[in-house]
Amino acid sequence: LAQLALDPTFRTRRGFETLVAKEWLSFGHQFAKRCGTIAPLERGAQSSEEQSSPVFLQYVDCVHQLCEQFPSAFEFNSLYLAELLHHLTSCLHGTLLGNCERQRADLPPTLPLWPALSEPRCPQ
Repeated sequence: LAQLALDPTFRTRRGFETLVAKEWLSFGHQFAKRCGTIAPLERGAQSSEEQSSPVFLQYVDCVHQLCEQFPSAFEFNSLYLAELLHHLTSCLHGTLLGNCERQRADLPPTLPLWPALSEPRCPQ
């Protein structure tokens, strides 16, 4: 959050993608365990319910709060963040699946997440 608040680069869509990739994906956040998404279980691993925790959801909520307080400072809005959370739980994109890079590489091929978030949606 500090990087997001201090560096305007991270308040663009591409910058936010880079920040999530750097601080969450590359750093090794265990999305499958924490979010309860699908992932291959390692040998002897316990149920993922014991280790589920909404840490990424809380982070996205904090980003949402910053977007609401300073809407002109961000290139994206709460709809973009809601779509991000939808894709996190939908398991359609492999970007936020698995507990590490190795598990994400072992998953069947999926569409990347970031282009799906960049596509304009038709009004309903």
